[in-house]
Amino acid sequence: MVGMAVGMAQTKSIEMSEVSIRRLRHGTNKRGEPATLKHPITGVKCLYLQCNPPHNGEKIGTRQWLYRPTIGSERPWLGLGGYPSVPTKTAKEEARKLRELIREGIDPRIQKKQRLAKLKAVQAKQVTFEDFARETFIPKEGRNYKGTDQVRRMNQLLRDYVFPKIGHLVIEDITKDHVEAVIKPLWENKNETARRTLNYVHKIFAEAI
Repeated sequence: MVGMAVGMAQTKSIEMSEVSIRRLRHGTNKRGEPATLKHPITGVKCLYLQCNPPHNGEKIGTRQWLYRPTIGSERPWLGLGGYPSVPTKTAKEEARKLRELIREGIDPRIQKKQRLAKLKAVQAKQVTFEDFARETFIPKEGRNYKGTDQVRRMNQLLRDYVFPKIGHLVIEDITKDHVEAVIKPLWENKNETARRTLNYVHKIFAEAI
């Protein structure tokens, strides 16, 4: 019995060769039709290679790495990328890293969401004044107008007087001096234009904030 137990332990510890992993394919369902199959990868507990049936003339279906750990009372499937673009060694290393995080009481799903939220926040701060105005402010503001003339006038003022001077600047880098450089020349002989333009600039900043 002791010898058998040792033999089983040794078998479980043997890692599947790269050749064997490369040969893994999809399976079939009870009706004999091609079906997705998840193959456990020996050597790393809870790591699987999901093999999908081929489509559109493919010789081999797509394959993805999946890791299925126990997190609290749940056993979610965590994607680690496609094979072979993500090599076996990389998938195993990533699975082991996730296992260590979970042992420390960290949910990788929550950590990933936090990282993505942080990245989006950083990217949002890098949006230029013109990009934000064209992609967010103008479409939203335009919906509040009854006619197209107001929208056309708004676009014209921003295009002619604002974008050439501060449109390329990241919003959070724009200072009072930048805005004054836009408005001051207009006050000399285009007071109404200056007021309208300044109003739009203020609204864009308020919307961005």
